[in-house]
Amino acid sequence: MRMNITFKKSLEMGFIVLAGFVLFNVAFLFVALLNRAFGYFALGEAQNPKITLAVFVVILIVLSWLIFKSKMSTLLKATYLTMPLMSLMVIVGIYTTPLPQWVTFSLEGLLIGLCVGYIRMKHLEWEYTFSVLYCTVLGLIIILFNVQI
Repeated sequence: MRMNITFKKSLEMGFIVLAGFVLFNVAFLFVALLNRAFGYFALGEAQNPKITLAVFVVILIVLSWLIFKSKMSTLLKATYLTMPLMSLMVIVGIYTTPLPQWVTFSLEGLLIGLCVGYIRMKHLEWEYTFSVLYCTVLGLIIILFNVQI
C-alpha cells in the first residue's frame, strides 16, 4: 500500500521540527561546553565569549560544508539546516541586543532572505524551504515574546 503523499510530507515536516529542536539544544550545549573549555584553559583569566562564538561559527561552517557536500538524504540535510540557521539567528540576536529591534529584524530578514534566495536559485527541494520557514517562525516567537535562551 502506497503512503499518501500528504501524510508522507506531514511526517517529514514533523521530523524536521522535532529533530531540529534536538539539534538546537545540541548546538547550545556544544557552545556551553566550548565556553567551559576555554574558561578552563584561561586559568582564571577573563574569558571572551566572542572567541567562543567565533570558534563555534568556524566549526559550524566546516561541519555544514561537509554535510551539504555529502550524499545524505535531502530530509537529513534540510533537518541539519535548521541548526546552523537558528544558531546564526541567535548569534545575530545576541550581538544586536543593545541596538534597536528594527536592526535585529533587518539582519535576521537579510539572513533568511539569502537562504530563501539560494534555495530558489538552486531549485532545491521543498524540505529546505520548510526548514527556513520553521526557523523564521521560531525566531520571530523568540524575539516577539522575549524568550530567554
